[in-house]
Amino acid sequence: MRTDLHIHTTASDGCWTPERVVEGVQATGIGLFAIADHDTTANVYTTEILARAAGLAFLRGVEVSTMVRDYGPKELTLHILGYGIDPENQTLQSVIRRNDKLLKESDDAHIQDIIELGYDIDLDDYANYEHDRTRGGWRALNYIIDQGICADVREFFRVLWPKMTHRWPDFAHPTE
Repeated sequence: MRTDLHIHTTASDGCWTPERVVEGVQATGIGLFAIADHDTTANVYTTEILARAAGLAFLRGVEVSTMVRDYGPKELTLHILGYGIDPENQTLQSVIRRNDKLLKESDDAHIQDIIELGYDIDLDDYANYEHDRTRGGWRALNYIIDQGICADVREFFRVLWPKMTHRWPDFAHPTE
């Protein structure tokens, strides 16, 4: 059986809605799949219902961001994949809600860094920016792409990231 246990949806940085994921899984002959969005379970139930209706085997999942700050001279970001999760588990929800908040704050900090690098960005324009989740990626990335500052995620990490002072959020340590 073909399997894909690491699919993202529009709930995090994927570009497919649950409906589109199920269509894509069916079209490629995948029989078992999991939604493992970054730090959210928002589309797990919807996708599970659609998968079951389509006769597909589905596994509830999540990808939890963590950080090891004292990893030699730099930090190490780790994404822990959890399968067979209970989306209602309060401990899990507490961790991913905190991570989601940190990621949104990080978006704002990245924009501030880009302004400090000399790029002409209007903060009010950014505040009112409507992020089309079907493009994939994250809000700040898509905004700076639309502003012509970079072409894609690869260019963001190759050109802008090394110049930026803000790094990833202070996610919980993997042991937590």
